[in-house]
Amino acid sequence: MIWILLAFATGCGSPEPMTFVVPTDYEGWVVVEFAVPGLDPAPLEAGVRVMRIDASGRAKTGSPLRAGKLGYADAGGRSLSVLEDNGVGYDAAHAVTRAAPFACCRTNGTTQAGDAPERTFERFYVGRGPAGEPPALPGTP
Repeated sequence: MIWILLAFATGCGSPEPMTFVVPTDYEGWVVVEFAVPGLDPAPLEAGVRVMRIDASGRAKTGSPLRAGKLGYADAGGRSLSVLEDNGVGYDAAHAVTRAAPFACCRTNGTTQAGDAPERTFERFYVGRGPAGEPPALPGTP
């Protein structure tokens, strides 16, 4: 019984900080797939997992999703602010176009199709204006 609890505890791991790095001037939805068998984990830089997003807004990693502190930056090293609704409500906050790019609308989830293993995804928007609807998670209708 003890070995089951120990295996569970070591497999889950603790939350890890992660920074998502998008291409400079990228605007649109980002979709990241976690815990992909056969892929290396995202690199650890100064104690932070760094997930580099490709030009199409996609990335895959062997790292599991361990929701710790998240950061967003562009490839030039500039931090992206996270859009908050500041009490005006989600729709009103997201209807405004801003001068500087921001990250918002973070969601994550899992999908499973047939006998395939469960897949874990993170989605978020990067841009200056209204995010619009997020893309469907791969493997969902």
